[in-house]
Amino acid sequence: MASHLGDCSGDQETTFMYLRVIGNMAPAMSAASPALRAAVIQCVNKPEASLAVQQAAIQAFRLIPVLEEGREILMQVVLDGTTPLQKRVAAYLVLMKNPQPSELAQLADALPLEEDQQAKSFVISYITNILSSTEPETQELRQKIRDALQGNEIGATMDPTKFSRNYKLGSVEGNMIFEGTSYLPKEVMLEMTLKAFGYDMDMIEFGMEGQGFEPTVEALFGQNGFFPDTAMKTMFFVSENMPLKVSEMMQTIMPALKKDRMKRQATQDFVRQIGSNLNKLVGELKSAQSPEAMVYMRLLGNELGYLKTNEIQEMAYSATMMIDSMMKMFPGDLMKSLMTKTDNTIFAHYIFMDNEFFLPTLTGVPLRIALSGTFTPGIKGGLHIARDMSEVAFMPSAGIEFVTQVGSHIPEYVDSGLEMHTNIFHESGLSAKISMEHDSVKLTIPAPVNPTKLIKMTNTLVAVTGSEVMTIPPTVMDKVDVSECTPFFAGMKYCTALQYIDASSQETTPYFPFTGDSKFAVELHPTGEVTEYTATVAYELLREGEEGRQKVDSVKLIVQSPTEAVAMLKYNRRRNVVTADLQIPDYDVEAGLRLGVVDGNTKGKGTHSISLDFVNKNIPQLSLVGRANLKAMKEAMLQVQLLVPSLNADATVTAHMKHGEELELELESEIKVKEAVSKQKVEMKYDASKFEVEFKSDVNTQTTMLPSADMLEKYANQLLDAHVGEADMKVRHIFQKFGEAANNYMDKYGADLPYIQNVRVPDMPEISLPETLFLNTEAKASYYFNNEHFTITIPLPLGGKTTEELNFPAALTTPSLSLPQFGLEIVSMEIPIPELVVPKHLALSIPLFGKAEVSSLMKSNLYDAEASFSAGKDVVETPSYSAKFDVKGTSPIDILSIKIEEHTGMTGFNTEEISADSKVDAMFKAGPMYGKTISTQSFTIFPFRQEAKVDSTVQIDSTVINAQNTIAASLANGEFSLVSNTNAFENLLTHVGELSFKESKLSVKGDAIVLALGMKIRNQAEASAGASEVVIRMETNADQTENRVYSLLTATLDVNGLAVSSDATLKLLENEAIHKAVLKMNNDGLTTSGTTTLQSPLSLENSFNAELDASRATLSINNKAAMSDVKVDNANTLVITLSSLDFTSKAETTASEYASYTHDILINMKPYTASANVNNNLRLLAANFINEAQLHAELYKMDLTGSLKAIYGEEEIKHIYQ
Repeated sequence: MASHLGDCSGDQETTFMYLRVIGNMAPAMSAASPALRAAVIQCVNKPEASLAVQQAAIQAFRLIPVLEEGREILMQVVLDGTTPLQKRVAAYLVLMKNPQPSELAQLADALPLEEDQQAKSFVISYITNILSSTEPETQELRQKIRDALQGNEIGATMDPTKFSRNYKLGSVEGNMIFEGTSYLPKEVMLEMTLKAFGYDMDMIEFGMEGQGFEPTVEALFGQNGFFPDTAMKTMFFVSENMPLKVSEMMQTIMPALKKDRMKRQATQDFVRQIGSNLNKLVGELKSAQSPEAMVYMRLLGNELGYLKTNEIQEMAYSATMMIDSMMKMFPGDLMKSLMTKTDNTIFAHYIFMDNEFFLPTLTGVPLRIALSGTFTPGIKGGLHIARDMSEVAFMPSAGIEFVTQVGSHIPEYVDSGLEMHTNIFHESGLSAKISMEHDSVKLTIPAPVNPTKLIKMTNTLVAVTGSEVMTIPPTVMDKVDVSECTPFFAGMKYCTALQYIDASSQETTPYFPFTGDSKFAVELHPTGEVTEYTATVAYELLREGEEGRQKVDSVKLIVQSPTEAVAMLKYNRRRNVVTADLQIPDYDVEAGLRLGVVDGNTKGKGTHSISLDFVNKNIPQLSLVGRANLKAMKEAMLQVQLLVPSLNADATVTAHMKHGEELELELESEIKVKEAVSKQKVEMKYDASKFEVEFKSDVNTQTTMLPSADMLEKYANQLLDAHVGEADMKVRHIFQKFGEAANNYMDKYGADLPYIQNVRVPDMPEISLPETLFLNTEAKASYYFNNEHFTITIPLPLGGKTTEELNFPAALTTPSLSLPQFGLEIVSMEIPIPELVVPKHLALSIPLFGKAEVSSLMKSNLYDAEASFSAGKDVVETPSYSAKFDVKGTSPIDILSIKIEEHTGMTGFNTEEISADSKVDAMFKAGPMYGKTISTQSFTIFPFRQEAKVDSTVQIDSTVINAQNTIAASLANGEFSLVSNTNAFENLLTHVGELSFKESKLSVKGDAIVLALGMKIRNQAEASAGASEVVIRMETNADQTENRVYSLLTATLDVNGLAVSSDATLKLLENEAIHKAVLKMNNDGLTTSGTTTLQSPLSLENSFNAELDASRATLSINNKAAMSDVKVDNANTLVITLSSLDFTSKAETTASEYASYTHDILINMKPYTASANVNNNLRLLAANFINEAQLHAELYKMDLTGSLKAIYGEEEIKHIYQ
């Protein structure tokens, strides 16, 4: 190797390859050949060697330690600022495998003085990652670095998108090296380390080096590159071709669009500019130096290989030569045999993979791992061509075998291990005989005799000991063996087979595929029912029509397998009709297809049509016809028709469109099924003044086609004629009698109940089914545009302000992010913000509402309905708006017939006044029930005179209610008045209300009269409130012959105080009740009194009087009652002062001459003293009970004396207590 390497001044490509090989062999060759080590060290600084060779010489020491003399040379490379960065980084990484303290001290001293920012950034990131690591393996290295730094800061990491740096995340490490100010990295490396058995092994490493890509990227994406310049020209071109409003808005928001006048002129020849940019790009790419790149991969520290860009062309040339050589390998007689015989066999074996590598083990015997793959394609068959019969056989097959070996191998001594054979196999085949005649071709395919393996996959695990090969028995005997066959087509079935060892039941067994042999197969098996498949194609020219004037081309296809199927295709040249027929006699199938094209000159002017017929046994089963018509791009028609004769069905869909002064679009469909017809039509019209949509639907059917129509009618009549119980009454009679009874009841009591005065139950109709059932609907919607509009200008906040005036920064600065634990460092970035301007205002132009009309119509056997609605502006000089709503329904059942009408109108305003008139006229009718409403409202406002006037009238006339209301309101000269008049149920209820505000006084008046149950009830209420007085008066009066109810309540609040009085009288037959009460409250205090009298068999009189002032409060209540010879008289008086309380109660009750009761109670309370006297006397027949008691209490003393006496005739009992 040393002699081949020399002084590294020979061929650079060969020298580079030798150095890469030495890098793999270094652990074995370094100690054995000091001369080789010295030769490699000399290549590091050899001037005649290329930079790639010098860098490869440094990287040759990546697996071995460097001796002292070599370390000095590498250290000089690291500290030399004139050396290329990639070479310095390679030397630095080799030294950092095992750095010496003196070397770390030199790096710490030189780093602050380093001028190359790329080298400085890489070293800072590399040392930062080591210092932030927590792995035990790097603890010694971390301490060495800290000792060398002596507490000084190494510096902050730089922008990873511009500067070189080292990345480390767990067991994954990577390097990205930039050079100078280039924005593309020169070298990228990614390495993954595996820790096993206490050692760190370089599991896998990928690397890529490249140079010369900058001109290409600059030409494409640079400041004046193809894509940015083309995109800018496209933006200006689109901006100038936008609508004026959109362009102005974009220029307002982005001022750069209107400032760059030079670029906008370029849009005049947009295509020429794009072509110029493309030519410029091609020129720059041709003049740029060809980029170079190299990629390599290392596995377990060993470099498997590298690939350069110039080697790709050599590989393509080698592949071409190999294919050409392979083609020359086939002898000439082989090609001749393929074209004359069908029993040829050709196979090729291609070993596409054969890899092996060795791993050291503790026993000293290396572990061999090998993987090989073989691809074996082949064909059996050939081609035999004869004049009357040609035969072809083609049976391709392909197999792939993977052999994986793991074991120990020392030539002539040890060869043992495990082998796993994985096979994937596929085969298919085709054998056919072709016989050709003048007008027919016959193809015969014999049915397969043996199974065909579509895919077969097997996996076998064996043990190898020397020359012996033994199958490894499975540790688990749970074997799965599944086989299943399914019919595929006539004479063939496909089968699937699956075999494997199920080891899921034991946790100690290995995973698949090490559990044992396995197999999966998909095969085609012949059933033996078919011997061959035959297909015949024949052509014949036929003549049809009168005297055979129509030439018809006929193509017939006959297929036998063994069932025979005949397909025939005919083309009539004169009629442009294509016919296809299919016949399968064994299944009684005879179907056909006819496709015809009708020219526009033959059917309708400018109309083209195409027809498609499905025929069975020469009888049309389904027909599909399409028609199209186009006239001068002004009128178009498209129609599709479907016919099913067996169902007597016809369906047609037609679309018409006209484009003239107005745009019309019409969609129409018609479906007929036997006696049922359904027609739908949608028509749309649009012009400058209106938009109109109309829909029509017509559905009808004959009831004779209904199989059970007569049965339904008969069943309904039988149900109504059924007898109820054992009586001679039918269900129909019950409904009739119920209606008659209800009508008689409403005739008798309708006069007293206005709600049901005009309500009647209709007679029971006869039930019969009409001959025709139909449902017709129509709907139309129109909208008339209003050319008037009003504009709203919305001022925008901060209008006219620019981003600079709003103190927006010229650029956004992202924060820096540092995660030393993960080797992640994201520096701060600046994102420029373009200048923006906020518009001063936003103008919205809103059109005024025009007029909308909607109408609908429905007609059917059971119900007819019609509805219309319109709302919008009327065509008059004064702005006027109106709305109208009408609904009408008619039914054979009167109660379901309805009619509703409504109309309303409103006028606009002028410069002096605002006025509006609204009129609503609505009518509702449902059978005997009806309702009508007329509502009129008007108001006039004079904004400059502070005057207004409002008038409203509402009239309701219906079966249930009859009412009228009028309201008049006015505002003038600072005075307001409102008068409401209501009349309901033909003067049964009247109400007059008035609200006014005049002379700083608010007044409310109400007068209501009700006539009900022969009684007249009237209620009058008045209330007024001014600056000095509030008055309320409520009077209620009800009269009915001799009976009378009267109530009067008055209240006054003024400077003299509050006065409330109540007077009520109730007279009912011979009974009369009178109540009067007065309440006064002023500065002197509160006084109230009242009297209640009842004149009837029970005579009752009650009076009360109460006074309250600053010094005392008094209350007296007197009750008198008499009924027959029973009399009650009671008087109670209570006087309370600031220092005393006096209470007196006297009562006397007599019941004829046999019983009486009297009592006299006196209570007196003063400061420090209290006294009470109680006298009771009860007389019952000849018995008399007398009680007398006195109580006197003062401070520390209380006296109680009394006597109780009972007398019966001359007997007496007396009890005295003290």
